[in-house]
Amino acid sequence: MCERVSLEWNTTTDFHSWYENIYYITEGMVQIRVLGLICGFLFSFIGSCQAQEASSKNAEKKPLYKQGIASYYADKFQGRRMANGKIYDHNKLTAASNQFSLGTWVEVRNLANKKSVIVQITDRMHPKNKRLIDLSRSAAQKLGFIKRGITKVRVEIVRKPVSPRKP
Repeated sequence: MCERVSLEWNTTTDFHSWYENIYYITEGMVQIRVLGLICGFLFSFIGSCQAQEASSKNAEKKPLYKQGIASYYADKFQGRRMANGKIYDHNKLTAASNQFSLGTWVEVRNLANKKSVIVQITDRMHPKNKRLIDLSRSAAQKLGFIKRGITKVRVEIVRKPVSPRKP
């Protein structure tokens, strides 16, 4: 019924079996550690892939537009240097904004009359200015708010417009 445990130590066979048991235990632990590292790496990789996929889905859902108040440049700025280093011309379709990067092309839509125009952000506004965008005079004319001075707009980032080729 009960097995008898031998308390005697056989130096040759017991040492080898003890050594083999320790060897297999440590080899098994190394295998478990390696397996654990592999599993940990895979789980973290899969988790980061899912996080990137989720963030890319959120980025697609995140609107690339802002709504706010637009005004237009005063005539005193005609001929002055802008933040991009070029000279301001009120006849060009340009704008100033602290919300969009310099060089960004945006479509500005007047929410009152649904007119729109595509302009390039070429300048910055005063940091305390709460308006979303400050348009050139020609852009304000196309949007139809010269008499009023300001209007509520929706500004959306767009790709650089392709100019038609001249034959």
